[in-house]
Amino acid sequence: MRGSGPDRTAVRQQAKARGLRFAEFGFTPSGADLESITNLVERGSLRVAVDHVLPLEEAAKAHELSETNRVTGKIVLTP
Repeated sequence: MRGSGPDRTAVRQQAKARGLRFAEFGFTPSGADLESITNLVERGSLRVAVDHVLPLEEAAKAHELSETNRVTGKIVLTP
């Protein structure tokens, strides 16, 4: 997804400064891939770690939480 997300040059530099390696990858899922993932979820074999569930009105708070680098799962916004 070029053009979205943080500046990759800055991220790469920050990673290098911390002694980390920055690697970028992407994929385009197929219908078969998505069906396989659905089957895993339905069987309970695949679970997502959810750290916070917040109402959409608290999107700014969710963004602040994500910037702390202390979130250990996904942040979910509900309607």
